[in-house]
Amino acid sequence: MRHGNYWTAIAIASCLVCMGWAGQPDPPGQAVGTEPVHEAYLFAHMMHQDYGRLYYCVSLDGLHWKALNQGRRVYDDYRGHPDICKGHDGRYYLVGNRNDSAPDINFWVSEDLIHWQRYSDVTPDLEKAPGYGQALQRIGAPKLFYDTGSSQYVLTWHTPHEHGTPEDPERYWASQRTLYLTSKDLKTFSGPPRRLFDWDMATIDVIIRKQGDRYYAIIKDERYPTLDWVTGKTIRISRAPSLLGPYSKPAPPVSPNFREAPTLIPSPNGKVWYLYYEQYPGVSYGLSVAADLNGPWYQISGYTFFRDWDKYALPPEVRHGCMIPIRRSEYEALVKQEAWPSDTGKRDDSEPRNLNGERSREMAISVSSPAFDEGGMIPSKYTCDGADISPALTWDGIPAGTKSIALISDDPDAPVGTWVHWVMWNIAPDAKGLPEHVPPRPTLPDGARQGISDFGRPGYGGPCPPGGTHRYYFKVYALDTTLELPSSTRKADLVAAMDGHILAEGQLMGRYSRK
Repeated sequence: MRHGNYWTAIAIASCLVCMGWAGQPDPPGQAVGTEPVHEAYLFAHMMHQDYGRLYYCVSLDGLHWKALNQGRRVYDDYRGHPDICKGHDGRYYLVGNRNDSAPDINFWVSEDLIHWQRYSDVTPDLEKAPGYGQALQRIGAPKLFYDTGSSQYVLTWHTPHEHGTPEDPERYWASQRTLYLTSKDLKTFSGPPRRLFDWDMATIDVIIRKQGDRYYAIIKDERYPTLDWVTGKTIRISRAPSLLGPYSKPAPPVSPNFREAPTLIPSPNGKVWYLYYEQYPGVSYGLSVAADLNGPWYQISGYTFFRDWDKYALPPEVRHGCMIPIRRSEYEALVKQEAWPSDTGKRDDSEPRNLNGERSREMAISVSSPAFDEGGMIPSKYTCDGADISPALTWDGIPAGTKSIALISDDPDAPVGTWVHWVMWNIAPDAKGLPEHVPPRPTLPDGARQGISDFGRPGYGGPCPPGGTHRYYFKVYALDTTLELPSSTRKADLVAAMDGHILAEGQLMGRYSRK
């Protein structure tokens, strides 16, 4: 080739890139020139700054998604990691739970995906799970699948059997196992819960889908990647001849490391699978594509916010949930909806909230600390990077009639949901605060009691975020009673015991990120 022709070719190629012709071909599976098998899609999800609440995006092609309700919540009463399936009566069922330490799993039902009603609850007896007697009282990310062949639901979730520690927080995640219950109507359930897999491996975020006469469990391999196990924290797929197994050992990963919360939809023409997964902590979304759930899979370029390379696109800061096909008429109704049932807008983190995240009844208590200001950075002395002792707290505004004071400290930004750092009750009603370094004992000399944090021990456990800057709330409650609770008490137990007894409350929020 002559030099002149060579440089001309380079110039033409450069122009093509500038014109937006860069990148890979469009993803397969679109219904071009034909009627789509799957007309539209709904993505029910959380947001990075409003974890565990319900938001919607919709799409016509399964690739390009737009937010509904101007990016605000669509239903305020929901808590959990959204997962929706169409059930036995043609209605939609939504599953969630208040937090991982809550003992119950909750269900809602809807005719139109807009108006939801509370439907039922189930409290799995984790202590009776066969071969898993060491299970902790933790229920993570419930998922729901309805099998038309057997006319039953399978409810899955993950439960650990070891507490994390500041020195080894990863052992909590390495001990996660997937459990399940079955039901015909989501009113009565099989029991006790059982392990879904007969092989022993840390798994979370498991969803079940069917292709042909085979069932597929799409999992997150929760083992941390190391030189010995380089494929940890990835999305993998197991298959089984029947709904409840036995499931094969997982196939090789279909995603890079540090991906979670898989969600699967069929393409518009019904011939290709789109498998989405989140790169945590909430920084991007990935997409792998295959014509068969057995693979091979390949990754699509997208969610880069560089239009030339984005073959799929989602709004910024979306967190995980579930995607489902819907009818075009349902899509149109969702897009046209103007007045949503609970349209209070996106949560304002500067506004104090009560135990359940609602706007407070009365935030009369002023809480402060000599160690940090409201919204300020917590010194490392009070974290796992330092002495890991509790900071001094002061408060005022305790109302007349208070019989005791309770305290909860938690982190709503943890990847698992809300991570509990401190549970305390029966603090004297005339106390003006707490000193620095409250001893980590169940009972203190003045009669105050301390329960179990999510680190699995009594007393305070300091901030130890796995990444990014997290918020840490110190919430103080004035109660009209004292509480008779055991030393094994966790946040959910204390919340239940305080219900109906809170006279006033207040909170202090500090931030921390590891160096």
